[in-house]
Amino acid sequence: MVSTPSTLTELHAELAIDASVLINVLGSGEASAVIEALARPLIMATAAYREVGRDPFTGGDASVTVGQLEKRGLLLRCDLDVQGTQHMVSLVSAAGADALDDGEAATIALGARRGCCVVIDETRGRRIANRVPISAGVLSTIDLLSCASVRQALGETRFRDAILNAAKCARMRFPDEYGAWVEELLGEAVTRELPGMRAYYRAKQP
Repeated sequence: MVSTPSTLTELHAELAIDASVLINVLGSGEASAVIEALARPLIMATAAYREVGRDPFTGGDASVTVGQLEKRGLLLRCDLDVQGTQHMVSLVSAAGADALDDGEAATIALGARRGCCVVIDETRGRRIANRVPISAGVLSTIDLLSCASVRQALGETRFRDAILNAAKCARMRFPDEYGAWVEELLGEAVTRELPGMRAYYRAKQP
């Protein structure tokens, strides 16, 4: 069995997730099981929540699946307070390469305001979040999907399929440092065809 690369720990007691993270989790086809296995609150800023329009796994309206997650208490939508909104606006209006979209900015502001971990995949968003800084740390979707509790809950076949589904259906990106793990789990013939692994293979070229 391939070991997990996840850096998720019990210290990450609450997770503020960006829209791309929820889209990836939906794309796994195992959203409910994954979030239940994480066994900690997943929260979303309203601005990020509004960016999730389509369920990448079913191809249908995401509001049905997301609504079920909310109803079961697996996902909590949060409005920013005045200070959080001001922080969000400052991130959106930053100059040049530091400017973020509303969802990313709201996610970072929510994590900073609540003192919780931020889960975000885009390179720029992660760079800005680490610079804020976020006291509880910054993770990516693969940290959630690959953690030991999710693997145990799903079993090996469903676990592998969940990672592959997220990569194919949601076009989940894999940070370069996780590329070797993904390649070992799914096989090189599969991973070379995944859009989210292109950066990893480019970096490996001599």
